[in-house]
Amino acid sequence: MPETSLVITTVLTELVLNGGSTRNLQGETTSTGYAVGGQAEPLIFDAVDLIAGSGTDIDKIHTLIGEWIERTPILTVDGTYIGAWLDTMSGKVWLDATRVWPNCTEAKRDARSRKELAIYDLAKGEEIRIETESDRKAAYLSGTVGIVSDETACALPAF
Repeated sequence: MPETSLVITTVLTELVLNGGSTRNLQGETTSTGYAVGGQAEPLIFDAVDLIAGSGTDIDKIHTLIGEWIERTPILTVDGTYIGAWLDTMSGKVWLDATRVWPNCTEAKRDARSRKELAIYDLAKGEEIRIETESDRKAAYLSGTVGIVSDETACALPAF
């Protein structure tokens, strides 16, 4: 198992290069499945501290992330990853304890139970928004679409 510091460095590097990262504490990543955040309290900080930071700022971010990992024991559970995302709209970096599900339907159920807004399809690199039951009913009543099950919605292409 790699040192936590090496995993943190890898996550931060992927964040800067790709805008996100999905890694477990063993340093492994996955390119399949559906990621659902909200498994624990997220860590949120300003992206400018990471991207334009000096060595001191990077050291502080490393320490901050290391402390977050220590107080987030769910990260030691199989199937749980550090999900990192650079939100370009807010300028914030989000680190979240993320569960990766093998299928879309299970992921949507988990996301809905956690009141998450979306899941992430790792294979396609796409966000899938979560509709609430009231969203579905409103669409049905307005005549814009019928009520669709999660199984059907997961099979539909993303727009």
